Amino acid sequence: MTAAQQAETQGNLMSAESLCRQAMEVEPDCIEAQRMLAFVLLERGDDKAALAQFQRLVDINPEDAESWIRIAHLREQQGEIGRASCRERV
Repeated sequence: MTAAQQAETQGNLMSAESLCRQAMEVEPDCIEAQRMLAFVLLERGDDKAALAQFQRLVDINPEDAESWIRIAHLREQQGEIGRASCRERV
């Protein structure tokens, strides 16, 4: 278990976020750090930042179905389902 995962498991979301961001400074396209950051932001209730982070994940890997689903769900919650493409709604 990574330090960020450990912090998240212990409920220390600020520390988990910080550790994810530090990992991304070293390796900007680190999928694991990007994904964990998205979920930490979601847990913190920062839906706007989580949506942006999930978007970064699909920019890196357009085949990332889980991130597309999260994007569609977050847009729906924000009343923006019309902006979610057909692909995002599947």
